[in-house]
Formats: sequence, C-alpha cells, structure tokens
Amino acid sequence: MARTPRFPIASFGGLYRQCRALIVLTAFLVNTFGPLPVQAGEIYLPQPGVRISLSPAFNPPILKGLKVHPDNPFRFDFILDPHKGEGIMIFYLAI
Repeated sequence: MARTPRFPIASFGGLYRQCRALIVLTAFLVNTFGPLPVQAGEIYLPQPGVRISLSPAFNPPILKGLKVHPDNPFRFDFILDPHKGEGIMIFYLAI
C-alpha cells in the first residue's frame, strides 16, 4: 500500500522549493532596499530667550457619586462637584 505524503504540498518537490526560495529572496530584497527613510514634520519652537505664557489652570471635575436607578439599570445620574463639573455633566447626558 502506498503511503500518502504527510504534507500534500511537499509532493510538488522542486517547484515548491523554488517558489519558497523566491518568496524568501523577495522578502530580503524588499527589506534591504525597501522603504526609504522618512522624516517627521518640523517642530516649531519659540526662539531661545523668548518668554512663553503659562497654560490655563486645569481643574478636572470631581465625581462625588453615581446613582443607578433600580427600575432602569442603564440610567445613571452622575453626582459631581457643583463648581467643577457642569461641562462634563452635559457631555455624559449627551451620550
């Protein structure tokens, strides 16, 4: 009884090896001569000695609590610090 090859593609013999060698050679050539070096865009910095202004103060909203409604578990009420959270509250209500 004739044995079937373990890997059917191995039965192609020379053609399979030539294709595999061509693919490996192509991969090496593409990586050798391949993508040209790229350069990121220019960074625009102020001249040395020029004073730059400060950025505005960052006051993140403070989450004080979260209320989940028992009748609708996908409805949330965010309890935020009243002086810092007006903008974030509108953001969450819009979603």
